[in-house]
Amino acid sequence: MKLCLINPPWTTVKGYEDSIRVPFPLGLAYIASYLQTNGIEVKIIDALAEGWRVRQEENSIIRVGLAHKQITDMVSGFSPDAVGISCMFTSQSGNLHETAFSIKNELPDIPVIAGGAHASVAPDVVLRDSNIDFVVHGEGEHTMLGLMRHLEGSIDISEVKGIHYRYEGEIAFTGQRQPIMKLDSLPRPAYSLLPMDEYFRSGEAGMAPRSATRKKWMSVITSRGCPFRCNFCSVNLVSGRIWRARSPASVLDEIEYLKEKYMVEHIFFEDDNLTFDPSRAEAIFNGIIERGINITWETPNGIRADRLTASLVDSMKKSGCTGLTIAVESGDQEFLYNTIKKNMDLKKLEYAVKIIKNKGIDLSAFFIIGIPGETEKTVTKTINFSRKLARKGVRPYFNIAVPLLGTEMYRDAKAKKYLQKEEPEPVDYLMAMQKPLLRTPDYDPEKLLAWRKKAMLLASLELLIHNPSSLLASETFLRLKKEPLSILKNIKILSRGTC
Repeated sequence: MKLCLINPPWTTVKGYEDSIRVPFPLGLAYIASYLQTNGIEVKIIDALAEGWRVRQEENSIIRVGLAHKQITDMVSGFSPDAVGISCMFTSQSGNLHETAFSIKNELPDIPVIAGGAHASVAPDVVLRDSNIDFVVHGEGEHTMLGLMRHLEGSIDISEVKGIHYRYEGEIAFTGQRQPIMKLDSLPRPAYSLLPMDEYFRSGEAGMAPRSATRKKWMSVITSRGCPFRCNFCSVNLVSGRIWRARSPASVLDEIEYLKEKYMVEHIFFEDDNLTFDPSRAEAIFNGIIERGINITWETPNGIRADRLTASLVDSMKKSGCTGLTIAVESGDQEFLYNTIKKNMDLKKLEYAVKIIKNKGIDLSAFFIIGIPGETEKTVTKTINFSRKLARKGVRPYFNIAVPLLGTEMYRDAKAKKYLQKEEPEPVDYLMAMQKPLLRTPDYDPEKLLAWRKKAMLLASLELLIHNPSSLLASETFLRLKKEPLSILKNIKILSRGTC
């Protein structure tokens, strides 16, 4: 049996071309290696990485990556028994459907399988498209192998847990698959099937997925799952609530392999909960030191600040950490606990900030503005807290709340009719930072944008005064280069405020 896996092209809005990044498709690489060890021949087409220099524009939408004909020609040349297409983000789901259409148009008898976060949380939406035959829910390694066994005629579809498919005019689901508990049992990602040099070249061109590093980079994930219940987050819908981890030895062996085979210099730890078990995390960092692995690394997805200790942060610094990100979300403790349902003590977070900055590690913080229940009062507390952190050298990033499909926040917003559209389309998610998707009794989209602008500018003023070097990488500084007069005018106006 032969399987072709595809990472589709990427789209953005005209004027935001700088937002285009070329990430490494870890999910596809893990699936490919697992299937290879089980006798399946696999080809991966990363249409974004192989075509990151190619850009097409239509109706102010910029598409980056290989043309559909190039993709279908590559698929046809491989003659697979099935095609799998990844879609991690709802904003990019148009590319999933366009790719599926082009493949079915050329190869109508080939089963097309969709996977990834978007497909997992919205299988009914994805399967409205007749060009897609199956959706793989959640972790893909075991499920994809089972599906391939079904397609070769060895087993019935009902025996393959984790599959959504059409049956007699309805969407059927074979049932939830249990998470993979022993992550060390999975083989190393199939790096050899991917265009490694293109990830490095795109990084040198400023398109590394997570930061401005120009070093040879690679993404590594050391754990899966999230036991926490933040109402805006979809991670547990894909990887489950049971946190599972690779052994430190497994992680260190992979980093050494990347260093020796591809001369990788910088690691992005893609975990959602890298420091969930502080002793394991410290063993990884101490292992980097003890093995003499000369790399730098960072945590772009954010870490649990309340799990940090002085000893752990010391190991982070000594092992090559160049940057950490903490997920704050809100500066209002009550709102954080009761509405967002994030069990994070802001006092503990402040302590973590202190020990991180004492070690000279670059630190960013994520905030979300506009989760339903947000008011002028809660936003004011968030802005004040972000300013407090900025005075300590923390670089804040403010995001408008986006109701991700399947999350508690989405269900709540839909039930209370807070969504601007009953069913937001991919382009709506693509534009969510410029055209917010929510409207509640406490705010409208215009007020959300005003709150975000105010937060950005006042936090940037604190950086300018107390830590000007941190300001150079802030989102306001990046905007300043694009629209200097507008930003400076607003800084002058807002600096008079007392928020």
